[in-house]
Amino acid sequence: MGVDFYVSELNGYLKALQTISGKGFRFFVRSYCCNEGVDDFVYNNVRDWFEGSSSYSLSEIVYEEVFECVEFMVFSGFNRRFSELNVRELDFWGRMIREDINEYYGLMSNSSTDGSEVFHPLVEGPVFVVDFAGISRGRIFLFFVLIGDFYVVTCFFKK
Repeated sequence: MGVDFYVSELNGYLKALQTISGKGFRFFVRSYCCNEGVDDFVYNNVRDWFEGSSSYSLSEIVYEEVFECVEFMVFSGFNRRFSELNVRELDFWGRMIREDINEYYGLMSNSSTDGSEVFHPLVEGPVFVVDFAGISRGRIFLFFVLIGDFYVVTCFFKK
């Protein structure tokens, strides 16, 4: 099974998280063949995804920051619907989400090459984040990694 299979699987997982978070949230992942550099890839494929957001900056982000943003996006909707959850329960769900998403990225990495890629590309990096001018990461959090011959782009969006 190749990268696209695991991208599809992760997309299903993200859709489940989206449902739990509630209306107004959109979580998804896409893969693109890597036939250009990082800057050109963002310019040609990602910059116009959100209305009025063609101005952006691109930077690297570390693993902990990735999941702080992911958990914020997921739990900002989740908390409204399940307000009786305590900090310990939210911590548990946060760890589970980290492990699950890391597993999908690891499977993508493992399936994309001869096994020479790192198994945890989100941990090993580099992970790139696209920040859109005038829009906080609390509203759009979009990051991507290069896995084999693919850019894998994951987005968490709150209307």
